[in-house]
Amino acid sequence: MNKYLFWVMVRCFKLKSGRQGHAALLILVLVCFLGAAALLVSRLVLGEYLKAKEALSRQQVVFLTQDVLQCALQQELRQGKLEDTCWQTVLQPGQEKVEVRLTVTEAAALGLRRLQVAASPAMLPDYVLNQLRWSFTRVVRQQAASHALIVAGSLQGDAEKLGQLLCTSDEGAIFPDYAVGDFVPWQPHPLPTPVDLRTYGLGQRLYLRESLEPYRINYGTNIPGEGIVIFGGDLVLEDGVTFNDRTVLFTEGSLTTGANVTLQNTLIFCKGRLSLGRNNKIRGVIFVKKEAFWYDDLILQHAPEAAAPFSTSAYLW
Repeated sequence: MNKYLFWVMVRCFKLKSGRQGHAALLILVLVCFLGAAALLVSRLVLGEYLKAKEALSRQQVVFLTQDVLQCALQQELRQGKLEDTCWQTVLQPGQEKVEVRLTVTEAAALGLRRLQVAASPAMLPDYVLNQLRWSFTRVVRQQAASHALIVAGSLQGDAEKLGQLLCTSDEGAIFPDYAVGDFVPWQPHPLPTPVDLRTYGLGQRLYLRESLEPYRINYGTNIPGEGIVIFGGDLVLEDGVTFNDRTVLFTEGSLTTGANVTLQNTLIFCKGRLSLGRNNKIRGVIFVKKEAFWYDDLILQHAPEAAAPFSTSAYLW
């Protein structure tokens, strides 16, 4: 009887031990699974944290360069031209050091000046912000202050009707010494196609088109936005073209307009022949080097402010 009870107890113990081992194995597998899941979640959380930290750092760098550029512009207006300078600052959180450089580039003969602010964080690529300012030469400003049409070459139009608005070579008209090549080193933006120009307009930038092929803006195009636009060849404005905002147009070739063309606030430098169509309405100042033609119905309004300094928007490049 005692042997029988002993055998039953042993069997029960073995069965119990087997069930406990199975349960322990399940618990071990569950613990491993939960550990792997926790590791995966922690890595995801860490990745999101690092992305958020990088985005915050980049945002701080953007705001920093914008603020420095704005302060530099204001200081330049108050105290005159600035000089190159460099300093360090720290981003929070993280105590990340950032080197900030202010660089001033100038071409006195052309009147162009660029302020460049570059921020170089330790863990991010450099962020470089530029702003270009064209302060026209004294010759341009002096003539623009008194006349709306300055022609250094020959005339084909009613000079008497324009009266004091017109300045000719006999009266000392001088065309400024500008050339397309002068603007190439200044990181100009490629000029959009005429279709894109109609759709998006100008974005307060320096635009350059070196091609010698004529650039033609189609019938009835209204162009919003400000900009400095440099052409290596001829510029043709078809009937009904309108520039709505302040614009500086420079062409190495000729400038030809159709009928009913309107230029609201424009400074024009034409090194070739200027030919204005019927019923043109131009508010601003025009410089012509070779020859100028216009109809008697030209409406020319003198706007000396067209020769005030032109500042582009701040841009990345």
